[in-house]
Amino acid sequence: MNRLKSGFVAAALLATGLTHAGHTDRVAATEWKLSVPWPRNYYNRMILFKPLKNGLKELEKEHDLRIILVFPKEQRKHRPNDAGAVLAKIKNGVLQGAILPGESLRKVVPASRLYALPLMFRSVAEVDHVRKHLDRSLFERLKIEKLTVAGVMGEGFSYILSAKATKTVAELKKRQVWFPAGSGGKARAAEAGETYGLTFVPSAFEDLSRKLKDGRIDSIILLPRLVLLGVKRWYRYMSYMVAAPFAYHYSVLLVSTQTLNRLPDAKRAAVKDKLTRTLNALGEAIRKENDTGMKAMVDDFEVQLTTPGDDLQRWASEVSGKIVEAAKISAQAATLQKLLHDFRQAKRREGGQ
Repeated sequence: MNRLKSGFVAAALLATGLTHAGHTDRVAATEWKLSVPWPRNYYNRMILFKPLKNGLKELEKEHDLRIILVFPKEQRKHRPNDAGAVLAKIKNGVLQGAILPGESLRKVVPASRLYALPLMFRSVAEVDHVRKHLDRSLFERLKIEKLTVAGVMGEGFSYILSAKATKTVAELKKRQVWFPAGSGGKARAAEAGETYGLTFVPSAFEDLSRKLKDGRIDSIILLPRLVLLGVKRWYRYMSYMVAAPFAYHYSVLLVSTQTLNRLPDAKRAAVKDKLTRTLNALGEAIRKENDTGMKAMVDDFEVQLTTPGDDLQRWASEVSGKIVEAAKISAQAATLQKLLHDFRQAKRREGGQ
């Protein structure tokens, strides 16, 4: 078990892999442990997280809180905390909250998979429109779990990068696509392969260079900001980019409702508002980082399929249908489709004026 240095407060010495969001000398401060999905070293060295660090420090100072971040176990094969385990720890009072990838909540909120359906959205504007109408109802079920949604943060679109030209479903199905390794990686890759009809190869992020070099992997699906991390390692093995957004990614900040209810009414509202604004600020920083990554990809790779062809669109619809049917979320999917249809119709009318 790793222990924090003796200069930190004694309470933190009881936890594994914990760090303060901001130091405070207030002995009477209420302690909150917040699980986050990023490896500690990534969080510490990336300026990207400055809005989150600053926001949590301000929260501590303004509301007499001591916030301790709980990172995934620091192993060679980094992976986000298992959502089920994290939610159980919140329920048992071990954690007071968590930032979790939205789709990881699918066992509790099956409709959380809607935003990540393949080739569903064409722009962030479409996502923003849909989320404005669906976010609240989508996560309503979390109230039953005694969880409060303090914020939903958009992380942008992932894109297909490949060492070989990929313009059709037939070509895509020939690719060896990277899949994040980790707990149950092989089983999850097999499940995804069955759903998508693709060949996914589980591998640690750190092993991408070697496996791309020897051809065991020839394609990746990643957020642009994460592509930037591979510039000095595996970036040179990629040649083509499918410019149509593959899937939308987002994270949810959850706080134990019981924990919030222990605060006085006025403080409760202020703390929740501060958490929301902090998450939104981080989301804006992530968007800017994605814009930087996107510019690099467009400059360095041969861009294909700004709009997916009919066969790719049919394939995506079939995959989405499987996911929707398995999750029993057809009503929510129909609502999403109507919102998208109305938004696109309105945009076409504006363009015709």
